[in-house]
This record gives sequence, structure tokens and C-alpha cells, in this order.
Amino acid sequence: MILGIGLIIMGFTNYAPLAIVAIVIGGGFGLGRKPAFSSYFNKHIKSSSERATVLSSLSMFKTFVIAIANLGIGYALGLSIDYTLAFLGLFTIIFAALFRIQENYLLD
Repeated sequence: MILGIGLIIMGFTNYAPLAIVAIVIGGGFGLGRKPAFSSYFNKHIKSSSERATVLSSLSMFKTFVIAIANLGIGYALGLSIDYTLAFLGLFTIIFAALFRIQENYLLD
């Protein structure tokens, strides 16, 4: 959610120091889910060959989604950077609320 708030702040501010703080804090917290998901998959997929296949498939799917999304985001940025950042922030907050990482997923 902090990443989403950072994106919304960047969308509605012209004050450079605030935008830089939002980028650093938002980016730092936004990267926190990747190790959690990696740990979850490594814990719940027992076979090494199955784990490699699942992680590779997820990586391929993620890359495909990013490629498609970047086309739309690039077009939207051409129309309005401010509104695009605000929309991405709102989308990030909604996505984070719907797909929360629960603590019992991470415990051994």
C-alpha cells in the first residue's frame, strides 16, 4: 500500500524533494513482496524440478503481463503523467488490499 501512496503523491506533487522521497520509500516497500512470495513457493513446492517449472512459468507470465501493461501505461503517460501515476497508485492500493500476504502463509 505504501507504494500506491507514493505513486499518488508523485502524481499530484511538483515539489521535487517530496517526489524523490516518495520514489525511494515507495520503491523500497514495493520490492518487499518478491522475497515473501519466493519463500512461500519454495516452502510449498516440494520437488526441485516442479519448483523450477512453476517459478519459470510464473516469471514468463509476469514478463508477458508487464510487456502488455507497459504498452497501455506508455500511451496513458503520453496523455497525462499526473493522472497515470495517480491511477497506478490507486490500482496498486486496490491490488494490495485484495491480495494480502497473511502471516500464516510465511510461517513454517
